[in-house]
Amino acid sequence: MATDPAALDLAELRRPVRGRVTLAAALQALATMLAIAPTVVLVEIARRLLSGPERPVWPLAWLAVGLLVARFALYAAANLLSHLADADLAYLLRRRLTEQVSALPLSWFAGGVSARIRATVQDDVATLHHAVAHARGELASAVAGPAVVVGYLLWVDWPLALVTVALVAAAQAIRMRLAVRASDQVSRIAAANDELTAAVLETVRGISVVKAFARGRGAPRFTAAAAEYADADEQAQRIFLRPRGVARATVAPATIVFVVAAVGTGLVAAGWSDPVNLVAFSVLGVGLFD
Repeated sequence: MATDPAALDLAELRRPVRGRVTLAAALQALATMLAIAPTVVLVEIARRLLSGPERPVWPLAWLAVGLLVARFALYAAANLLSHLADADLAYLLRRRLTEQVSALPLSWFAGGVSARIRATVQDDVATLHHAVAHARGELASAVAGPAVVVGYLLWVDWPLALVTVALVAAAQAIRMRLAVRASDQVSRIAAANDELTAAVLETVRGISVVKAFARGRGAPRFTAAAAEYADADEQAQRIFLRPRGVARATVAPATIVFVVAAVGTGLVAAGWSDPVNLVAFSVLGVGLFD
């Protein structure tokens, strides 16, 4: 499989700080796991309270507090480490660029080149901030959080976990169908937007001619481009409004709570599940796929 050249270039740019960024992503993933831990402890407290008053719950409560404090510490350390790495990389890149530019003759800077150099040294380097300081950590959190939740729910009650995951699979299937259907419509909207932008520029540049000869009718190209853009956008809304609404409703908190409560009540009535399991799914299942 061919590798994206842009991804290779970005990886090469991040190479001097790759170790720190990877460590920060690992810390952020661990912080995400610890953010879920207090909820798991809450479920276990409910399990102990229902099983009998002789089992102490205060140790679990203090454990939840400790895990929450550890989560904040890990999250702060991950953010500090990633942002320091981003600052060091920005300084390194700007120093390299200025060293190369300083070797050029002054005549090379004529014709507006200096403005492009300023944009490269300042703006282009600044655009790397999210890729260096946030992207890998957010990806690690997005993977670690749902993985831990799904694993815990499967351990608690695998039939209810499969029902919860099935809801998400249904919503994802709808989104994938939307993505396939959206390609042509998105291309039409993009083309209409380009034509509208060109028509606006043409109208602004020739506004005096339009005022003199259009007689209140406006610029024909702009009118046609605006109508095409409005029609393309309206057509897209008609095509995607209902499927998008169904996809969102499938993983809505009310839908998940209703389905989990209905299926869970049936399993509890049949003696195949524990009532406390409904607490775990009501708390964790709702926020699993936000």
